[in-house]
Amino acid sequence: KQWYQRRVRGEIPPYNGFGSPQDSKQNCLSLIAHPPKKDVMKMLENGLKILRYAAVMESPHPEDKNRKFIISYSLAKDEMQIYEPHQRNAGIIEGRFMEYCQVRKPGTSIDNPEYYTPADFAIGSTIEILSRKFKIVDCDLYVLKYLEANASKYPASTIESIRAIHADKL
Repeated sequence: KQWYQRRVRGEIPPYNGFGSPQDSKQNCLSLIAHPPKKDVMKMLENGLKILRYAAVMESPHPEDKNRKFIISYSLAKDEMQIYEPHQRNAGIIEGRFMEYCQVRKPGTSIDNPEYYTPADFAIGSTIEILSRKFKIVDCDLYVLKYLEANASKYPASTIESIRAIHADKL
């Protein structure tokens, strides 16, 4: 073998906090930066499927007690968005709280992150996003239908908590 035919594989450095971990890993694999690979089949199957949950902010501040939010989870990209609908005389600017992105669960490592999935959004559960805690209080009927159709992927406790909320609508 000649020296130029050998291929040396280097180690991927740890995540430095810029961009997403997938971006950083993909940029270490080639000299020219490329976006991370997308799961095209998943995007085709779940193209416009969005699960919507209603949540309230759990905060020690009294002005945040009555703030209501809509958490939208895109099944095509496994990303979520948080939106605050307009409330009359709230004194808080409503609108987009967080743009669509993957949200890492607190306590997971940066090198091997674990992201929120629909399995984590049981009614009554608390999730932490951007150092703020949100309690899931309701969801659309479509969420129940989707989770029941894909019951093997999600815990029974999550499905049961949603079914209890929608028992009168079924």
